[in-house]
This record gives sequence, structure tokens and C-alpha cells, in this order.
Amino acid sequence: RLARILSQDSLDGVTDARLQAVTEHSNIIAALCACGAVDGNEASLGGLSKLSGIPIPEVEELLPQLSRLDVINVNQISALLKPKKWQVTLTEAGIRCMGQLNRHFRL
Repeated sequence: RLARILSQDSLDGVTDARLQAVTEHSNIIAALCACGAVDGNEASLGGLSKLSGIPIPEVEELLPQLSRLDVINVNQISALLKPKKWQVTLTEAGIRCMGQLNRHFRL
């Protein structure tokens, strides 16, 4: 899924605000990519915390900002579930922003 989206070479959804968010939270974005949580495949917040090395409360705090910018989607399934059970996926816009930053900073 990741390769398919990046191969399209589209800038659809790439904005300055999203690029900045992806840059500032690259460890979260990298963790989502590493576990394949892209374009509908999901990772739990707990798993994301382990992969990124960021404590659950800090990851939980970052998610609303990234979600508002449509860099990620957060599936809370039910308000009764603990945050560590929330499911997170990187959106196509988030993938494209990551791809653009990768191209820009490639040596």
C-alpha cells in the first residue's frame, strides 16, 4: 500500500501544515510505516508507543493534532476502550507528505 501510494507521484494532500507535523513527529510516522499501519491497516496505540519509544500518554497527546490535519486516522472503537487499545493508521496525505520529505532530504 505504501509503495503504491508513493509510486503515484501525486502531491494531493501535501500542505505546509502537514509537512511540518510529519517532520515534528517523524518517529510516530516511521513507527506507523514500520508496522505497516498505512492506508487502512492499523496499529494499536500501545504498539505504536513501543515501536516509537514514546510513552503512551505522550503518544495519546499527539494523536488529536495529527488526526485534525488528516495525517493519521484514529479509530477509538468505543469511548469505553482504554487509549492503548485505540487503532491508528497513516492516511494517504500523511504518506505523501512523508514521501515528499524523504525526496527533499535525500542526499
